[in-house]
Parts: sequence; structure tokens; C-alpha cells
Amino acid sequence: ISTPWERYEVLDKMADVLHRVGRWEEQRAKLDECLALLGELGDKALIARILNKNGMVNNYLGDAELSLAHLNRAVELASSLDDKLLLSNVYINIGHIYTDKGQYDLAEENLTIALEIVRSNPDNQAELASCRMALGSLNSLFSKYDQALYWYEKTADILLESGCLEDQSSLLGNMGIVHMNMGHFDKADDFFRDALVICRKQGVKRKIAVIYGNMGQLYRMRGDFSGAIELIERQIDIARQIGDISQVTVAIYNKADTYKYSGDYAAALKLIKQGQSLAEELQNALFIAVFRVLEAECVYGLGDYATAEDLAEEGLRMAERVRFPDAIYDAEVLRARLLARRDPAAGLEALDALLEKYADPKRLALLSYHRYRISGNGEHRRLARERIAALYEQTPDYQYENILEELHRDD
Repeated sequence: ISTPWERYEVLDKMADVLHRVGRWEEQRAKLDECLALLGELGDKALIARILNKNGMVNNYLGDAELSLAHLNRAVELASSLDDKLLLSNVYINIGHIYTDKGQYDLAEENLTIALEIVRSNPDNQAELASCRMALGSLNSLFSKYDQALYWYEKTADILLESGCLEDQSSLLGNMGIVHMNMGHFDKADDFFRDALVICRKQGVKRKIAVIYGNMGQLYRMRGDFSGAIELIERQIDIARQIGDISQVTVAIYNKADTYKYSGDYAAALKLIKQGQSLAEELQNALFIAVFRVLEAECVYGLGDYATAEDLAEEGLRMAERVRFPDAIYDAEVLRARLLARRDPAAGLEALDALLEKYADPKRLALLSYHRYRISGNGEHRRLARERIAALYEQTPDYQYENILEELHRDD
């Protein structure tokens, strides 16, 4: 290496290799060296490109604020250079970070900007695919599965032509998640396994870990709790090896949630403490909120209703601040059930209010079940059975199967 340009090129390539194997601390160091060199060389276009990469690696390392600072600077430089390709990619990355932070309005806003940019340039197919995939993921988070599949299928048309295996594996994994949540378990399993084959060929450890976690969720929904725990533990091991704190935190939550579903509340609470510590380290308000609500549910399961009530109230306030609908719903339902222990009439009134508030069939079915458990009313039992049966037919989740067996025994 005889010139600063050659040194930059080698450092950049080394950073790319370190990213692929999940060595992000080392990748960040190489990118910082690149930025120092480019500052001396004065190449704004390459500085913007490296800031974009550095923004994403800082997010993987759990520093979302530094990540956004890098990406916002990249937006300024790309805009001043009128580099539409880079600009759209930066906005997509900002959308991903706001999604991770639970700030979904800002995520959608940035992804929409990216979509407008890439639509103005029909040759920019790779960025169009990335943007569509990100919009699919955002819709999936809000249980808008038909809309998510629409965006994913639009993405597939481009990726099949491009031959980019890494993007194809992400798409297959995302489609597996949607089909899993829609109750198409065999189809979901096929998507996950196809994605895993590609990721192993590519050696992308972060994505291998994610797929193991997704498969763990699928096993849990099928009622295979030990299989689910084993797969999630594989996810945690790989994510720890590569320093992906955010993924470790999500995996610990899913493992604790699996223990909760299996009835082992004590094991779940031990994991929740670990997860809360990591969520606070990441300063991720969404993670902190969902762990608090899960903690309340497990404490309720152990019969400590006074503590559960305090935790549920705190969890609800946190969930409302980050506007995460699943955590808000879970906290509201738990609060109504706790109220019913002290005052059955007031608890039923609270559940009736939630039945008016929510239109989602899954939530309506589970609310109907909780209302019957409090009232013991035969008509409430009939309605709960009908709704849970319809839900089970659509999504054959082990949880719904257990509830149906319980309702049939009551009959």
C-alpha cells in the first residue's frame, strides 16, 4: 500500500468482511480509520457512504443515538451531492433504526421518503427491493399480514432476478414470520429452513441466529416448548458470540415468554431480570416496556397479585409512551383480570370496555375467554368457544388448543 487511497480501499474491504462475520467492534474501528483518511482526502461522497455503514454498525452495537447522528450527517452529504441512490439507502436504514426503537411513525415516515426517491429512479431496483422489504416488516409488526405479504411478494420479483442470496435469505425469513403468524406453520417452517440453508452458505452469523429464533417461536406455537427453548438458546449463543446485544435481548424475552406459556413462571422471571438489565443498557424504551409487562404477567402467575398490579400499571404507562400496541393490550387485559379479583363486576366492566375498543379477532377471542372465566356465564362461554374455535382454525396455536379443551370440559 503506497497511497492513502489504497489504504482506504483495503480498510473498507476489511470492514465489509468483518461485518459479514459479525465482528462489529472491529468493523467500526476500520470504518473510523476510513473516515479519518477521507477527511484528509476531502471526498464527500465516500464520507457519506462510510457514515451510512458506520450508522448501521453502531445500531448493531446498541448505540442507536450515535447511529442516527451518523446517518443524519450522511443524509446532509448525500443531499448536497444529489446522490439519490445513497440517499434512499440512508433513509431505509434510518427507518430500520426507528423500527428497532419502537418509534413506528418515524420509521414509516423515513421509509416513505425512501420509497418516493427510488420510485423516481426506475433503474434503482436494489434500493426499491430494500424499501419494499422494510415496509413489509413494518406492516408485519402491526399484524397487517396481507399488506406485509403484498410488499414481500413485490420484493421477491426483484430479488429473484438479482440473485443476491443475502437479501433472498432475509426475504424468506420475513415471509416465514408472516406465514407463522397467519397459522400456516408448515409453510413457515419451509421458508425458515430455506433461509437457513442460504445463510449457512453465506456464513452470515447474525441472520443464522435470527432464523433460529424465528424457528423457536414456531415450535412454541406448536406446543413444543423444549424444542423452542433449544432453538432460542442457539440464537442467544450466536448473538453473544458476535456481540449483537439487541438480538440477545429479544431472544431472552422470547425465551422468558416461552417459559411463561409452559407455566414455569420462576424460570421466566430469572430471564426477565437479565433482559431488563440489557434493555436498560441499550436505553431501549420499547424493550424496557415489554419486559415490565411480561414480568407483571409472570408475577400474576405466581399469585402475587398486589405486586402484579403495580407492575401492570407501570408497564402500561411505559407501553403507552412508546405506543407499542401488543404491550398496551397485554397490560390492559392483565389490569382488568387483577381488578376482577377484587371486584368481579368492575373487572367485567373493564373487559367489556376492551371488547368495545379492540376489533382484532385474536384479541376479541381472548378477551371473550377472560370474560367467561370471570363471569362463569353460559352465554359468555358459548361466545368465547366460537371465537377461539374460529381463531384456532385460522392459526392452530397450542395456546388456543388448550383453551378449547378447557371450554369443552366446562361444557
